[in-house]
Amino acid sequence: MATVPPDSLRDIFFEAEPDFSGEICHEATLGDLDEVAVDVFRKLWADDSGNNRIRNMSIEQIMTDCGAVINGEITYAALILFGKTTSLMRYLPQAEIIFEYRSSNAAGPAQHREEFRIGFFASYDKIWALINLRNDLQHYQMDFRCSEFLHSMSE
Repeated sequence: MATVPPDSLRDIFFEAEPDFSGEICHEATLGDLDEVAVDVFRKLWADDSGNNRIRNMSIEQIMTDCGAVINGEITYAALILFGKTTSLMRYLPQAEIIFEYRSSNAAGPAQHREEFRIGFFASYDKIWALINLRNDLQHYQMDFRCSEFLHSMSE
């Protein structure tokens, strides 16, 4: 069995960096979170888990339970997922979601571009609506047999 030299192990361990999104934004408060974004998340979580108790939780409780608030303090993940536009501009000015559609790989401007500078869950439905505009409806046959074939076989 080969062993990894201590210097190599040290280099491997130093490659791992802490997750920025889990760090606390000490200046942020619950007031920096968009209630609409929290409500979208609340509904999705309650529907997915089947736990209707989630629907009546306070914002503070739901944020704590999902790990977005730790010991009463707002994480950067909370701001990214639920932050108001003004809060993102203040604490994470580079945070944005950009939707672009191109029908080919050719260089040039996108045929459709929208920028979102609000928490993900406040823009979630709009982003999916933009994606679904580009999803073509395809019809296909589920079975290789057709009803006429089945009818003639039974005679």
